[in-house]
Amino acid sequence: MSHEGDGTRIYLLFSRHHALPGRLLAHRLQSRVSVRYSTKSWPRHRVLIMIYSRNVLIQEVKGLITTDIDKLVNGLREDFTKTTDHIMEEVKELNKIINEKENIIKTFKTEQVLFENKLQIISSRFVTIEKLSRDRNIEIQGVPEDRSENVISLFRILCNTIKYPISDRDIQACRRVAKMDGKSKRPRNVVVTLSSPRMRDEIISATYRFNKEHGDRKLNSQHLGISGETNQIYVCEHLAPDTKELFATVRHFVKNNSYAYSWVKFGQIYLRKSDKTNAILVKNEGVLKTLK
Repeated sequence: MSHEGDGTRIYLLFSRHHALPGRLLAHRLQSRVSVRYSTKSWPRHRVLIMIYSRNVLIQEVKGLITTDIDKLVNGLREDFTKTTDHIMEEVKELNKIINEKENIIKTFKTEQVLFENKLQIISSRFVTIEKLSRDRNIEIQGVPEDRSENVISLFRILCNTIKYPISDRDIQACRRVAKMDGKSKRPRNVVVTLSSPRMRDEIISATYRFNKEHGDRKLNSQHLGISGETNQIYVCEHLAPDTKELFATVRHFVKNNSYAYSWVKFGQIYLRKSDKTNAILVKNEGVLKTLK
């Protein structure tokens, strides 16, 4: 018996019931097929029913999965959008804060420049005042100390030695001053305040002439009647601590860079490469860097 016509009807039956749930559709198909066919032909139609049921089930699973994935993607998209919006708001707030801080920094920098200029002016005035306060002072270095000494008498002897006699009224003050370096073994310097800056300059010039005339025996402690080890004595301007440190740096520079002279005049520091070159005014260490 041919079952081709029946097979066609079964496929039409599949198409009419394709929207039914898998189990219900399988039950209906099985009941109808069992009426028309004998036991011998049942396995063939059962296979068809199972294939169709599997296809329907696959479509239903795909639909569920697609729906769940769409919900998940939409949820992630919403979360991502909220997160990025929140980040952008924070970035805007941070940019606002940064701009405010940059404006504050610019203001501070402008004020710093003004303060530095004012400080430089004040420092320059202070240096000028300090120089004026010392313009009648001379500093004597290298005089050995003694508990029973009389520094005024020692200064008079020094003036007589360099052939510049001085009276008591020209000596306003004469005292030893504290060391800049407390660990130094050198004797404390003697500072003498004179009656005028001109007298200070004349005593320094007289000392220079004496040392030039007595190159083999320059001014020393024996000239002052001090026994013991002979110390060379230096007479110079009474410099401010900062100027004194700069002068020490200049002397070190002269020694190590083949310069001929360094000296101080009216509180200003000078150096010279040779007798044929011009004097160079050294206001700070930056000048030395340009000479290297």
